[in-house]
Amino acid sequence: MKLTVSKEILLKGLSNIQGIVEKKSTMPILSHFLLDCSGPSTVLYATDLETAVQVSLNVKPSVEGALAIPAKTFISMVKELDEELTLTQGENFTLDIHSGKVSMRLSCLDPKEFPAWPEINDPVEVILNGELLRELIEKTVYAASDADTRYVFNGILLNTQGGQLTSVGTDGHRLALFRTPVEIDSEIKVILPKKAVTELKRLLGDDPVTLLIGKNHVLFRTGDLQFLTKVIEGTFPNYEQVIPRSSARRFVVLKAGFEKALKRVSIISRERSNAVRLDMAEGILKVSAFNPELGSAEEELAVEYSGDAFTIGFNARYILDALQAVESDYIVMEFNDPLGPSLLRGDGDEEYLVVIMPMRI
Repeated sequence: MKLTVSKEILLKGLSNIQGIVEKKSTMPILSHFLLDCSGPSTVLYATDLETAVQVSLNVKPSVEGALAIPAKTFISMVKELDEELTLTQGENFTLDIHSGKVSMRLSCLDPKEFPAWPEINDPVEVILNGELLRELIEKTVYAASDADTRYVFNGILLNTQGGQLTSVGTDGHRLALFRTPVEIDSEIKVILPKKAVTELKRLLGDDPVTLLIGKNHVLFRTGDLQFLTKVIEGTFPNYEQVIPRSSARRFVVLKAGFEKALKRVSIISRERSNAVRLDMAEGILKVSAFNPELGSAEEELAVEYSGDAFTIGFNARYILDALQAVESDYIVMEFNDPLGPSLLRGDGDEEYLVVIMPMRI
């Protein structure tokens, strides 16, 4: 194998795979990436066995070959070099790196040890706008769980039905739903792992993305990038059942002021349950927290509210996470009773909503 490539092109490709390379693995090969120069172009390939990514550098090798290269060390080397690099495969799976007057040699592994790229049989093909795909991930992935024993909670659901694309994330305490009209004939119902879509979001641009959806994997293709992930098996909970269809009480508040009040007041309760109390009266919202070890805090906000006096408690982090995903200047919160599911959305926004379960206070 022999390849001459610019530092800029190589680093751009490496930046797209380094989030997948396993940092701490019992399998040494997973801390490596595959440099494959056996075809007409040069491909970088990394995997953690759950997800995988391929990046084409669009650089033709002068001599074909392949090596499994230790990612962390190689990336550090490339960053310190100033000029074009020539990569040459040596004996016993070594890689010689030449750049100007600099020469380095790196011990690598047999490329045959690298896990094969999974095949997807009889996939359903769907094309989405890259910006839309990134938005639906951003608006729902934060609500998914990280390590729940109920595995379906560790990912987000993508579902198409009736000309609409719906994305849902939930951890059982909160639920985020984004729904938008799309022109897709195929029906999709697939659960994508939180870790995978978080990395995918980082890689997406505005170019169209082709999804190839199989029984066990989903492949995303955009530009010179291919991103593959396993799907989570299981039945996603019926999210429509937990969305309140009507509410007895609601208030409208300026998002910026509400967010600042929650951040300030929740400092008191952050080390415990992160609980805040919302007291509503006509035209007034009081945000407060109490910690017997630290003290108390409260802040009063002007709101649009005309119902009876009402008190409810929440985990402040759940509301703050939702506020970061809402684009409207004003927030609407709706309630029925102090222990029932509450609804949060941007004022006038019909595409995005968050359901949050209250806390006992």
